[in-house]
Amino acid sequence: MESIESSTCISLAFLLFLLLDISLNLDCGVIPVYLYEISDQFKLSRWNQGVLGSLSPAGFSVSTILFSYLLRRYSPKAILIVCLFVSIIANLTFAFATSWLLLCFARFLFGAFLAVFFIYMPVWTDEFAPARFRTRWFGLFQACGPLGVILGFISSGYVSFYHIKVQLNIERSEYLGFLFNITYPGE
Repeated sequence: MESIESSTCISLAFLLFLLLDISLNLDCGVIPVYLYEISDQFKLSRWNQGVLGSLSPAGFSVSTILFSYLLRRYSPKAILIVCLFVSIIANLTFAFATSWLLLCFARFLFGAFLAVFFIYMPVWTDEFAPARFRTRWFGLFQACGPLGVILGFISSGYVSFYHIKVQLNIERSEYLGFLFNITYPGE
């Protein structure tokens, strides 16, 4: 009985990691679609657009060294929770940014705190996946990254094409709602 419960918990945790992987990669599809609108609003040059686009991967690259150390030294659960919270704050900051520097800070911060998930998910999968499913679980994990990017492109393209007003609605959003911009038709 305990083995079935443990197996179910591990499977549910893996499903949560897959959904998190998809949602964290949505960003890579959304930003390129909205880059022209962001550029118009903040009067960004091509150079500034390039810098803005590069900051999330730069933050990711810089922080991987730090998080690989922290995950060995401290509780991975606590680190993941803190990093998810900071990622949410970074996305909120980006959504409400009033200057190019604040946009840059938010993008770098999001990328930096995103790295911990991509370091830990394969380690977790290797440790907890049932032996007969381990390769399949790794494959699913790897597929979710591009799937998130694809969904980001498609959803933001749809919203942009149909001129749907995109707003963050904090009052009605649930936990994962903070990760995405909740969309609804403009007036």
